Amino acid sequence: MVVVVQDMSTIEQEKLATHQLKGDNEMELSTLLIILAILACPICMGVMMWMMNRNMSGQQDHSTMGHTAHTSEADRLKALREQRQRLEQEIAETEKIAALDAKKNALVQGGAPDGVVKQ
Repeated sequence: MVVVVQDMSTIEQEKLATHQLKGDNEMELSTLLIILAILACPICMGVMMWMMNRNMSGQQDHSTMGHTAHTSEADRLKALREQRQRLEQEIAETEKIAALDAKKNALVQGGAPDGVVKQ
């Protein structure tokens, strides 16, 4: 019977050793997951900053090439005047829309807009 007790204590020792190993593995896995979660944010932020910096550098290179494409100042001045004309047209359209909006609001509220006589 003493042998059985020794065998049981050996079996219990093996179970305890196996449980401790499993517990250590679980602890290492959970520690690894925590470390991974902590490092995920800074690593992703660094990658995003690197990508944005790379994109910004690419845009500057293209804009530099765009300036060299204009062979003369006269061409550049012409392009700027055309852009100014387009912007002035857009401003005029926006002002018309704002005036019509004001008239509509005045009519909706029951008042007559400026320049319109009620009969």
